[in-house]
Amino acid sequence: MIESDGKLLLLAKEICPKVKTQLIVTWPANLPKLAEKYQPDAMSFGWLQEPAYVSFISKALFKANAKRVNLKKQIEEVKLQGKGIKVWAGIFNEPEDMLYYMDLGVDGIFTDNPKLLFDLIENKKIP
Repeated sequence: MIESDGKLLLLAKEICPKVKTQLIVTWPANLPKLAEKYQPDAMSFGWLQEPAYVSFISKALFKANAKRVNLKKQIEEVKLQGKGIKVWAGIFNEPEDMLYYMDLGVDGIFTDNPKLLFDLIENKKIP
C-alpha cells in the first residue's frame, strides 16, 4: 500500500539503477518532461471509470485536456527520446475508449477484455 509521488521512483533508481519503474500520470500535461525527470520504464494514464457520473466527467475533462496539450504529440515525443519508455492506457473495456487510445499511439491498453482489444487491433491493421 505505497502511494507516492515521483520522488520514490528517483530513490528506487538511485538504490537500484536496474529496477523497473512505472509512472502513473494523473493529469498528463507534459509527458516528455516527466519522462526526462523520472526516467521510468513505462508511463500510464487514463480517466476514472467509476461511478458512472465520475467517469462521464473525468472522461470529458481528460479528452479536453488531451486536445489542449496535444497528448498524441507528447506520446510521440516520449517515444522519440529513445529511452524505450512504454506508454500505456487503462483500464478500458469499451471499444470507443480503446480506439481513442489506439489513435493517440499508446504502446498498450490495460483491459479486462483482451479479445475485444485484439479484434479491434486486427480490424484496424495495427501492428
